[in-house]
Amino acid sequence: SDRKASDLKRAEAEAVLRFVHGFPYRFGTWQERASDTLKRGVGMCTTKTNLQVALLRAAGLEAGFVETPMSTSVLGKLMPTGWLALQRPTVKHYFAAVKLGGIWHGCDSSYDVVSYRIFLEMFPWMAHRELPVLTEGAPYIPALEIQHKDLFDIQVMPGIADEMGKKSRFLPHHFEALNTRVDRARGAHLDWIRPAVADQTSDGEVRA
Repeated sequence: SDRKASDLKRAEAEAVLRFVHGFPYRFGTWQERASDTLKRGVGMCTTKTNLQVALLRAAGLEAGFVETPMSTSVLGKLMPTGWLALQRPTVKHYFAAVKLGGIWHGCDSSYDVVSYRIFLEMFPWMAHRELPVLTEGAPYIPALEIQHKDLFDIQVMPGIADEMGKKSRFLPHHFEALNTRVDRARGAHLDWIRPAVADQTSDGEVRA
């Protein structure tokens, strides 16, 4: 029936959203193919969205890209404080959209749970959006919801090739510096500390 087909589409779209959402958010260059992002298992809004749209389309769903401005003061929460002054006042934020019931629904996979919890320091009332849920009539777009915007007032584009091809102002080692806050929140810094601690033990035991 039409209802069952509609339910299946929504379930497939949500499964893709949850899968890509689970990739840790890390700043980096965005000139990479969807397959590269899939292989690396991490990404930022541009690369995660590119992968998500590719997977949605591979599942036979109608999908596209949405661009919206985001205040750097918001995105800057994910950066070490000193880097904020080097950024422009606003940045372009990208997220995927999928057509459900003939209507475009945004479904933003960008910020995994760890990075999202950093945002919650600014927007504690958005805690109910920590995990991605997509239902017909209820898009998942925290970036618009925190601005109290109409979640259905979006312009969907077929591609973002021009944006993906732009050269970054930052070099790879700059991005690694930008990632120290999200990595620390994820506990990744413990992997750097542990080997040093193990080397310092005199009894020959390696401590985790």
